[in-house]
Parts: sequence; structure tokens; C-alpha cells
Amino acid sequence: NTTSNTQPPTEVDDNTFTQRLLRGITTILKSRLLMAIFTYNALFASTTVLLSFQRAELVANRNPNATTVAADTAFLAKINMASSMAVFTMQASGVGAIIAQSLGPQGSLA
Repeated sequence: NTTSNTQPPTEVDDNTFTQRLLRGITTILKSRLLMAIFTYNALFASTTVLLSFQRAELVANRNPNATTVAADTAFLAKINMASSMAVFTMQASGVGAIIAQSLGPQGSLA
């Protein structure tokens, strides 16, 4: 009778952050619906950031000596309305769906 010191196989922890992230990315890339949702959110976030920078530039270029608080508030409200309408127009026009369909998943992520 020989006794061997066999150890049970070590379990691989598949719940690490990196493995969950990779599973999530591959799931998104395999699903057209998830890819469309991802593209929509990416376009929304990018547009919002770009419009925020544009808004900051417009505010920075205002003449502080020629305006009042009420005029500045009205100016910022107009900018906010214009940026909201621009974001809505881009989303409602289906730009993200067109990009994802014409370029495919790899092209739309590039």
C-alpha cells in the first residue's frame, strides 16, 4: 500500500476584478443590443464633456465689466438650453446606431 501526498487541485478564483472586467467586455462585444447601449452611452458622455468645455470657454470669454448677475444667469441658461437641445438632437437622430452599424463593433470602439 503506497500512500501518496496528493493535494486537491487548486481552485482558480474567477471573481477577480480583471476577470470580471474581461467577461463584461466580451459579453458587450458579443451582443448587438449591449453594443448599441454602450455606443449610445459613449456618445452621450463624449458630447456632454465636449459641450461642457465649450460652455466653459464661452463663460471665460464674457466681458465682466459689461454684464450683470441677471444677464450672466440668462446667458448661462441659454447656453444650457442650447447644449441640451444639441445632445437631444444627436441622440434622437440615431448617430450612435449608424456608427455601430456601418463600422461594426471594432470600428465603433476605435
